[in-house]
Amino acid sequence: MRLWVSVVATVAWGTCALGGSNLVFNGSFDCPTNPLAGWMYDYTWLGNQFYNDNHTRVSWVKEDSGRKGVVKFSAGADVLENQGVWLDSKPFPYEFGAKYRLTVWARSEGRNGTGPNCRIYFVGYKWKSGIKPHPDPDLTEMAPNPPGCIIKQGAGYIVYFGSKGRDFSDPKRSWTKGQTTFPREDPSDEEIKRLKMCDFLTVHICVLGGSAGDLYVDDVVVEKIADKMSFVDKLKQRSPTR
Repeated sequence: MRLWVSVVATVAWGTCALGGSNLVFNGSFDCPTNPLAGWMYDYTWLGNQFYNDNHTRVSWVKEDSGRKGVVKFSAGADVLENQGVWLDSKPFPYEFGAKYRLTVWARSEGRNGTGPNCRIYFVGYKWKSGIKPHPDPDLTEMAPNPPGCIIKQGAGYIVYFGSKGRDFSDPKRSWTKGQTTFPREDPSDEEIKRLKMCDFLTVHICVLGGSAGDLYVDDVVVEKIADKMSFVDKLKQRSPTR
């Protein structure tokens, strides 16, 4: 059974409405019909054996350290050194030129201190060839990592919970809030090309690196904070008049 739970997610739209300005469906993991509705954590459809048991490492816990309804990622050293553990939000529409802010709470715990590290960032997609566009997209209908569309993760786009400028974010042992914005204020021509090709964004959580243990995540929020960034006007200025 695909744990994207498309049927449940469709029903859940009526009971798990988007919270205010948050573009992430069920970003607080408190949907009463299914706490993980709208989140992809079973990747067997990819046909990659490394992720066939990804769903066994992702669970929902009723309470952790004072926070109610959070996601728990459990991983040993072998997994953290190789494929990691994944979780993806339901795709939401991307508007070219708009600016987005991603905030999330997390904590990490291992046997003797902090446990797993992570990478949390935006990924851009377009429809797969042959899929007729519709208002309730599934990640399985998105073009998987097309070189002309996917927004590659970079140091400036990762959610950090303290130290910055690293390949990994290292959440603390206590709950801490981190954030990032997307895209950059002055994206390169290649980045602009990729942005123009994207129809949707997802929030991708990859638990990777660090020490064996558990990573907890809660309240994933994406907000559109600007309708038009300055680089859009610069593009118009660079275009020849006719």
